[in-house]
Amino acid sequence: MKNTVKMKELMCGMLLCAAIAVSAQTPPSPIKVVLDSKDHYAHGYNKDEVSTPDAQEVTDSVMVGATMHYFVKPDADYNKAYTEGADLTNTSLTESEFGWTVPSIGSLTPVGPNTTNTSPHTTVTWNAAGTGQLEIVETPKEYKGQPLPTGVTVCPSDAVIIPVTVIPQPGVQFGVAATTGERKDAVCETDIVTNPVTYNFPIGAYQQTNISEAGGVTIKYTIKKDAAAAATGTPVRLASAATATATLPIEFDEYGIYEITLTTIADHIAVKCNLGTGGDLANVPSDGTQTFTLIVMPQPKPGPAYHYPNNY
Repeated sequence: MKNTVKMKELMCGMLLCAAIAVSAQTPPSPIKVVLDSKDHYAHGYNKDEVSTPDAQEVTDSVMVGATMHYFVKPDADYNKAYTEGADLTNTSLTESEFGWTVPSIGSLTPVGPNTTNTSPHTTVTWNAAGTGQLEIVETPKEYKGQPLPTGVTVCPSDAVIIPVTVIPQPGVQFGVAATTGERKDAVCETDIVTNPVTYNFPIGAYQQTNISEAGGVTIKYTIKKDAAAAATGTPVRLASAATATATLPIEFDEYGIYEITLTTIADHIAVKCNLGTGGDLANVPSDGTQTFTLIVMPQPKPGPAYHYPNNY
């Protein structure tokens, strides 16, 4: 009998371990919901039907000025009115209350018909750079259709937590040329058609992105040649780095006086947060540091030298 019990205990232990192992690899259900017509994934995930969390989703990275939607899945045993699959923007449940705690760097605005801090769906506007966490606690108001007595608040859930990092918006300006100490320079080329000139314009970021995930910044600019109208240049992507300087390489195959003007800067977090125009932020100072003048000139070709003849 003892051996039988031990065998059962061993088998149960093995099954329990197996169940735990399977559970650890099972993504949450549902793995995504629709809020404000956009797919929102369970914390830790960013793809459909994946078996393990994504390391870059350990923290929710957002940007100063962003207003983001958040949703917590209600306990289905308490909230019979909750259904999965539809856009949950206006979800309002009466069986439970959801208490949201937001760090001081953010401000909360509940969404939908239930405009108090008791909805499973809310928005948070992130007002300053820093770190913190969202905490959500569900407290039932009834059980199996039976309302709890007035004034009774029991069985609050453990807090559901989302760590958040709020990063500054990126900004960009030109540095000065090493040769001139100004945002002006000149280059010379004998045959620019055969040998186009690539000039590395010095860039100095006055605010850095500080993104821990793999990413970078995309800089957009215009090019004005001589008296012609300014044209849009080809966007350049630069890697995020701890230093505040970089270079913007542009190739020239015509002589002229060029005026390069920075217009916008973006990174993937700005795009995620829908800031600016599709993530393009006009965070460019208007103090002259947004413009660089480059003179691309041909090498002079003087004619023959003249002197007094010897046979005079």
